[in-house]
Amino acid sequence: MTDHKVFNGYKIPYKYEVSWQLKEGDFNWLNLEITDLEYNTLNPYETK
Repeated sequence: MTDHKVFNGYKIPYKYEVSWQLKEGDFNWLNLEITDLEYNTLNPYETK
């Protein structure tokens, strides 16, 4: 986790980096950034 952000009044970690440490050096296999957050919705599987 590399940073926090406030979504709907809640401060949560929203940027992540995941790496493996290999003999040849670090291998970054995931960069994740949450850009929007919805929860407790009536229709969780409905697309916009």
